[in-house]
Amino acid sequence: MNDLESVLQIIDNAGNPTNFKEDLIIKAAHIMGATSWVQPFVGGNKRTGILVAATFLNENGYSIDISKEDEVYLREVLYRIQDNRSELDSSIIGDLILYISKKISKL
Repeated sequence: MNDLESVLQIIDNAGNPTNFKEDLIIKAAHIMGATSWVQPFVGGNKRTGILVAATFLNENGYSIDISKEDEVYLREVLYRIQDNRSELDSSIIGDLILYISKKISKL
């Protein structure tokens, strides 16, 4: 399995199919986190994870407000995920879920 397939499998296994909004938030957090953790691209994994998560939310009827200060915070969180190479840290994913849940709004 290649790295991108690993990211997609992590995202596919995440979520709460009984609650649409919660499912989107959890999957968006895993998009950010898994992309940063697995490192499927040569560079730009954190930026890519943030952009893809925002696009995913937008395609599903939600927008996310990420200010410049928030971008710095998200990068710090994603660096923490990247530092733990043995496993995708669920407590950091929890931080991303909390962040996203506070920053999204219905389109």
